[in-house]
Amino acid sequence: MAEEKDRDARARRAIPLIAAAVTLVVVASLIYIRAGKPVSNLASLEPTPSPIPHLSGNYTATFDFLDPSHGWALVLDYGQAYAFWIFETTDGAAHWRSTFRGTASGDFDFVRFDLLYIHFFDTEHGLAFVGRLYRTLDGGASWAAVDTPGEEPFLTFASPSRGWALQLAGDARLYATSDGGTSWTAVDGRLPPAWLGGFIGTPAELAFREDGEGWLGSSQENPIAYTTLDGGRSWREVRLPPASGVSGYLTNVRLIPGGGVLISVYGSAGPLYARDSFDHGATWREVVFPPAPTTLADVSFVGASHWWASRFGYVFQTDDGGATWTQKRRAGLPAGWNIEAAHVLDARHAWWSMVATSDSRETALMMTDDGGASWRAVNVPRPA
Repeated sequence: MAEEKDRDARARRAIPLIAAAVTLVVVASLIYIRAGKPVSNLASLEPTPSPIPHLSGNYTATFDFLDPSHGWALVLDYGQAYAFWIFETTDGAAHWRSTFRGTASGDFDFVRFDLLYIHFFDTEHGLAFVGRLYRTLDGGASWAAVDTPGEEPFLTFASPSRGWALQLAGDARLYATSDGGTSWTAVDGRLPPAWLGGFIGTPAELAFREDGEGWLGSSQENPIAYTTLDGGRSWREVRLPPASGVSGYLTNVRLIPGGGVLISVYGSAGPLYARDSFDHGATWREVVFPPAPTTLADVSFVGASHWWASRFGYVFQTDDGGATWTQKRRAGLPAGWNIEAAHVLDARHAWWSMVATSDSRETALMMTDDGGASWRAVNVPRPA
């Protein structure tokens, strides 16, 4: 489970998830006029926008897709019922089918809706978090609650079976599981010093590969990240170059397909620089931040070199691992919606969710099948 939030305003607690967009996107419609026909009122010829399918009410939803056709949604009723549903689609969100319904704990922090999480590793194995961790072994037909160590740990899974839990209450401790969370074992050894810095909440980021390679961000006076090759038993400090006039740093780590790691360095005023490495941190290469308004907090990896970075409906792509970026034109974006970061499935397909600017209780979903050049609204699940 290695999912991402916008680190410019990170809550830094619980499951890493999708960063919420906070600006209005307006796209003008093209007007086509038949040649030779007199026109007296251009405004009357503007096409009426098609209604956006959306989920409305005291619900919040999060999504995950394996491919352009197969996806899941976790929907929470944050009213008095505290019910949640898991839905599945096999036709690219044209239709959704409810596969599971449960009730979240009454003491779950419902103010922090960004804690919701659902992720599938393949067509059979998936995880969901709604105040408690659930897992499925049969494609979502059935779900079982999974106990985790301590209260509200920071969880990350590298595979359906292998995961880690960072318990922050009291003395911070790292736990590991090799059976999908059925049992947890405290990891011998101590966490790196000062990895949490002066902040209260989760670390800047924690990510592991199944072979035990792990990376941990930090928040402290110097730009430092930590890495382990033995599942967290021992850690090595990775020092990054300081910036002139900056007295405090946040380092954010993301795993790159193909064995790489991306570290973004932030100061109090925002992003400073980024580096990546494909040899466990022995050597580093400079990565250029895409133009505003994106940062690498929103990056989504297609492969080792092909990445997308997005925010507010702007999409930038790189084919050389962040050395250069190309902006995709924005088409098909409706007005009146705050657009979240894109989640890339392959070089042509991606999806993002949206929240209405006029009513935060309205959620919609859009997909692209042409590499981000155009987007179309698709159906969202609706609890019965």
